[in-house]
Amino acid sequence: MDWLFSLFDTTGFPARWQCGVAWSQDPYWGWMHILSDLFIFAAYTAIPFVIAAFLQKRPEVPFPRILLLFVIFIFACGLTHLMEAIIFWVPLYRLAGVLKLITASVSVGTAVALFGVLPKLMTFRSPEELEQIISQRTAELNEVTRQLSQEITAKEELTARLMVKKERLRLALESAHTGTYEWNLSSDLVFFDEIEQDITGLKTPDSMVKSEEFFKRVHPDDLLKVKDAVEVSLSGQGKYDCEFRFQKSANELIWMRGQGVTICDERGKPERLMGVNLDITERKRHEELLKRSENHVRGILNSLFAFVAVTTPDGTVI
Repeated sequence: MDWLFSLFDTTGFPARWQCGVAWSQDPYWGWMHILSDLFIFAAYTAIPFVIAAFLQKRPEVPFPRILLLFVIFIFACGLTHLMEAIIFWVPLYRLAGVLKLITASVSVGTAVALFGVLPKLMTFRSPEELEQIISQRTAELNEVTRQLSQEITAKEELTARLMVKKERLRLALESAHTGTYEWNLSSDLVFFDEIEQDITGLKTPDSMVKSEEFFKRVHPDDLLKVKDAVEVSLSGQGKYDCEFRFQKSANELIWMRGQGVTICDERGKPERLMGVNLDITERKRHEELLKRSENHVRGILNSLFAFVAVTTPDGTVI
């Protein structure tokens, strides 16, 4: 510890006021040195405290170690100026020399560290550059926003037109008493719209039924014909189109005409069967009445022809 106490030994060194007669003849030069060094010390002491407070509030700033090293460097510089003022009265030249050595070491270390981070520091943008970049990005964002606004408007208009067409289609299907279905072949679930549920009597909370629930209500005499028509569509040989009888309820048997197309995935594998079912019960009744009327008229005409027929002596009917 003797070396530490020796730093405060002033033996052999006079106070600076005593180094030459010029200091005593023109003391204002001495006081100019003293006051300047004290003000520099005060400023150099304040700067580290400001930087330390800033680092405490903003620990995420880049290169915090460089700033800490800079704080030590500034504080060490301030101490050397303080010693320069003290030496005018107390000749602590040994302590002043050690402080200057420490300051020199810290200065060199700070310079080396700054050179190490210089490439990264060069990438930092100036406030003017940042303002220009922000203005450019803002202009680009405004342009993108304008384009998105136009696209949204166009999509809204398209959605509105599609809704109108969908409503028109719904009204047309409802007027024709035609329901739509979508059969997911992988899950074997069939979606029925409201009209389809009303036609078939197959109503569920989620509008979904298993295909077997539909097929088991097809009239037994028509079931094979319906499945064959479905197979034609699934195999890609044509569209599904079939007329068949359907047991809507225990007391009601209706006629339906089913039509549909097969939707395949990207590998060409059948994925869905979509189409419509039309209630043609009334048409079938009219056809049956017309057929009966034709038969009745044909019977009457045959009877009339038989009544007026004339037979010749050789047996020829004229």
